[in-house]
Amino acid sequence: NFQYQTAKEVLDILAGSKPHTHRDLKEFIKDHIETLASEYKGSPTNPYQKFWQNKDMPRSENYCRDRIAEDLEIRLKSLSIHVETEGTHKAEKSSDIKIINRERILPIEVKKNKNKEIWTGIKQLQEQYSIDPKAQGYGIYIALWFGKGEQYAVRKDIPFSKPQTAEELRVVLESLIALEDRHLLDIIVIDLSHPKTSRERRLVKKLGKK
Repeated sequence: NFQYQTAKEVLDILAGSKPHTHRDLKEFIKDHIETLASEYKGSPTNPYQKFWQNKDMPRSENYCRDRIAEDLEIRLKSLSIHVETEGTHKAEKSSDIKIINRERILPIEVKKNKNKEIWTGIKQLQEQYSIDPKAQGYGIYIALWFGKGEQYAVRKDIPFSKPQTAEELRVVLESLIALEDRHLLDIIVIDLSHPKTSRERRLVKKLGKK
């Protein structure tokens, strides 16, 4: 199905402008989501807090999904790329988020790390959403990491211990994708856990030396 891109399309890709292929759309949206993830965690205004009801209670999965969709919509609006929540696909199946770019779509599934379906969500994305002809097999799976105290147990058929960090969760989830499909699907773990205080960081550093 390969088609050469025109010079204008190549320039658009290099400039971060409108995507022109399904894979370009996936990479383009991935970049925006990863930028949002870094802003949620690293901004001095602590935007990660909007994903928590209070210090001990994360918001619901759908609430978090809607906030991410809203933030994506703001970033993509000028490019006429639309963001839908509960986007309908083949056989009336609905992904958490559907990106619409003219004749192309990109399904996105979102799961909290305390959701027991976090380990089956990738299969759900592949079998129900990314099979949409307009998606051509591409999709993005977002896992929301609220901390190791807020995670669901690893299933017995997954040969890994419980992830202790957002990065460990990403590695476990990526291992669930067949090697031949890894160019089609991306795993993004958004770290929304409470940052360590300066006192906690000093303690961890001290214990590490011991």
